[in-house]
Amino acid sequence: MAKQIKSDEIDRERLRLLGFTKAEADTFLALLKVDPASVSGVAEASGVPRTTTGVVLRRLGERGLVRKLPDSYRSVWKVKDLRKLESAAGETIAYLKKENAEEVPRAKEIVGEIEAADIGIRVFRGTRQIKRAYEGMLGLSRAERVYFIQGNKPAKWMLAAEEEEYFKKFHKRFKKRGIIMEGIAGEAIFDIFEKISVPFLRSHMNRLLIGRVVPDEYMNFNMDIFIMRDRAFFVGLEQKIVIVVRLAPMVEALRGIYGALAGLGRPIDLNAYLRALIEKRGGK
Repeated sequence: MAKQIKSDEIDRERLRLLGFTKAEADTFLALLKVDPASVSGVAEASGVPRTTTGVVLRRLGERGLVRKLPDSYRSVWKVKDLRKLESAAGETIAYLKKENAEEVPRAKEIVGEIEAADIGIRVFRGTRQIKRAYEGMLGLSRAERVYFIQGNKPAKWMLAAEEEEYFKKFHKRFKKRGIIMEGIAGEAIFDIFEKISVPFLRSHMNRLLIGRVVPDEYMNFNMDIFIMRDRAFFVGLEQKIVIVVRLAPMVEALRGIYGALAGLGRPIDLNAYLRALIEKRGGK
């Protein structure tokens, strides 16, 4: 029994690392055990309130992980096909195992969590959780993209000497994973690149980045925003706060805002720009 409980906890945390909320992870694992089952049966097995269970099952159904069986009298659900989950999660799980990532936030780092109907909000505090949010990108598969909006003030975080080594290692891991990023930054990013060291500049090169630069008047805010899968992340570096939101209309709205900003900007060949900047400095 103890081994089963420990195994369930490991599976639950792995699912949450893949973007599942607590209710989603609990519900999915419960359905695996009682499959097929009614909403009430899954709720009883998972400990998740019945009203929430119904919403979560529909959400998992939209992701292609479970399906509702035809039944005239009850709402009966069944795990659809684990291959889709395994395909999406395989690279992530392998990566996390290899990197031996810390999976569970410390109690003092958790500010709060809301799990209601179609909304999931998690708020974390601390530098470790900020880095953990960024490193969540490394769990994406090569077929996925991350959309990144970088405020001018957070961009200056790169100038902190104590963060340079961290970012150099992060860039190396990002490139190795072969993940595509579409990013938007303000014109101020060029002033920042002028101030950082050549080794740091080199770490920025050869990423799979589709970059655009927009006027600073649109980017003078103190937050990084990025979107991946069905999640939006708001990172306040000054406050050391990370807000993770799962709300489909909000995520879609942010994708639209990203598109509008991209339309205002101009494309930049970051590799060519950095190569010229390094040559201007004599490669030192």
